[in-house]
Amino acid sequence: PVEGAPAPHVPIDPFDEDDVVLWTSDDATKRVVYRTAGEIDVYALENLAQAVGWPKRPVDKVEQALKHSFLVAALHLETIDESGAPIEEESELIGLARATSDHVFNATIWDVLVDPKWQGNGFGTALVERTVNTLHRRDIANISLFADAKAITFYERLGFKGDLEGVKGLFFYPTYR
Repeated sequence: PVEGAPAPHVPIDPFDEDDVVLWTSDDATKRVVYRTAGEIDVYALENLAQAVGWPKRPVDKVEQALKHSFLVAALHLETIDESGAPIEEESELIGLARATSDHVFNATIWDVLVDPKWQGNGFGTALVERTVNTLHRRDIANISLFADAKAITFYERLGFKGDLEGVKGLFFYPTYR
C-alpha cells in the first residue's frame, strides 16, 4: 500500500454526466458507480495501481496526470445507508480510466485499471465502453489507447484495432549519455 499524508483530491470533470449505477448488491447495501465528476484520491489510485501489479509512481506526478487529463472516469464501490444515499467515508475506488485530448479531434485513453477482486465481472468492459461513449458525446471521433500486450485481445473485443490502414504509433525514447 501507498503510505503518506492525508490524500490530496484532484477534481475531475465537473460538467459531465451524472453517476451511472452499474451494479447493486442483492441486499441493496452496496453498489458500483461509474462517475466522471468528483474527486480522485491519488493515494487510493496508487494503491489500486499496485494491486494490479503496476510499478510505484510518484504521487505528485500522478496528481498532475489526473489534473491535466481531458477526462477521468472512475468506478466506485459505495456503501448505501437506509435512505439509499451513499456513505462517503466508505466509498472505495475500484477502477479508473483517463484520457488526454486535443479537445477537438483526438483522444488517447490511458491508465485503465480495475481492482483484481472485481475483474472478470464486466466492469472493465463497462468502464472502457462508457469512457469511449463519453468521449464521443464530447465530439471526439478518433480514440486511441495504450495497452499492455496481455490486454490487446480485451480491447480488440471492444472494437479497438491495431495497425488500422497502415497507421503505426511511433515512439521517441531519448538516449542519455
